[in-house]
Amino acid sequence: MLSSQKKININVLFFILCGIWLFSLLFLRKWHIFGPVSFRNFAGVIIVPLAFFIRGHIKITKTIKLYILWNILYVIVNMINGMNVLLTSDYLAYNIVSFCIIYAIPKLIRNENHLYIITIWFFIFYILNSVVSILQFVNNPVAWAISTYISPLTENDLQQYSYYEDAENFLTQSICSGFNGFVVTNGYFIACFLPIATILLWQKKKISINLGILVLLLGMASAFCTQQRMCFLLCALYIVYIIYYRVSAGYKAFLFFIGLLFILTYSNSFLFESSSYGRLLSMNANGRSQTWEMTSMFFTNTHYFFMGNVGGNINAQEMVRTMGHNCFLDALRRGGFFSLIIYIVMFLVVMFELKNVILDSKKRGNLFALCFAMAALFNILYSFTHSENIINGSIFFWLSYTLMLTSLNINANNRRYIVQ
Repeated sequence: MLSSQKKININVLFFILCGIWLFSLLFLRKWHIFGPVSFRNFAGVIIVPLAFFIRGHIKITKTIKLYILWNILYVIVNMINGMNVLLTSDYLAYNIVSFCIIYAIPKLIRNENHLYIITIWFFIFYILNSVVSILQFVNNPVAWAISTYISPLTENDLQQYSYYEDAENFLTQSICSGFNGFVVTNGYFIACFLPIATILLWQKKKISINLGILVLLLGMASAFCTQQRMCFLLCALYIVYIIYYRVSAGYKAFLFFIGLLFILTYSNSFLFESSSYGRLLSMNANGRSQTWEMTSMFFTNTHYFFMGNVGGNINAQEMVRTMGHNCFLDALRRGGFFSLIIYIVMFLVVMFELKNVILDSKKRGNLFALCFAMAALFNILYSFTHSENIINGSIFFWLSYTLMLTSLNINANNRRYIVQ
């Protein structure tokens, strides 16, 4: 009895600590402990000494090897350019933290019970973030107060938001930041972690499926409220994927006719009016029309072509705002031609890896690996139109990817145990 009680206490303690750690890692990048060190930095680094004393196997995949290779090239190229990128706040906050995640999580997450706890916290945070995002859309002051407390705003942000104090909603504005403090990061969070938050959709119990559907609808609503096009598109694609794999042929036909009837009924109303969708159907490029102009410099400037251009000249900031919004062009910008080549190889390797994991995990019923792999996949797809991607140390990607690898390892160990 005593040993059983002790085990329960340890699980409760792990549950609480895991929630604090995950919340800090995901959301507290603007809360600083001292100097430039944020709670996110601390949460990423603290797990390394904890994992150091735990015996465990760390699988170094081809994707991770290519990520290490790219970082070595990135550091060397920029040292030649006269920049020590290792000491920049972005590199410390993202790439270094990502390396910590890759090293520590496979050692700290030891069994399915740990995976359940991680998933429960994702489920809780996703619902809360979605509710806050939706309330921000209708300009609820409490939601904005919660958001700004978790992610304090800069003076420029406060000045921008002051223009919309009396607005009824933000249909044409993309500013609903949720817990993330920045609307683009919020879009990433909503789209990329939707598969994890809706893991119940893959269960057999009706109550689990119904709860999963509610979270799915909540995620779709919050995606609309962010007015981030790629976020909304990925959430819509995920719904199509769920319908294709989880709905029977009879229900698919039923949904098709219901949808057709809805379109025919409301075809003359708001359904096909682009203004009803706000920024989602807007053709405004937000300054990205200069992307080709900036990219063309890399083919006329030898130094840019081989060494990239991350700072130190008049074109650097404009290249961030244009080339930085596409993962391939961003690889070229960060380290030149060889950086782009490594990223292309890494992109192909990880895409095939994720495809195989998704198909195999669905077949074997390894729901954790399936959902974590889809979260990583959505992060990559999102990076086609926004700056956060694999090579700049996307916390969302490397967290999902490492949890996927951990899930596969735990599942493989369980199968070996059963066979023995």
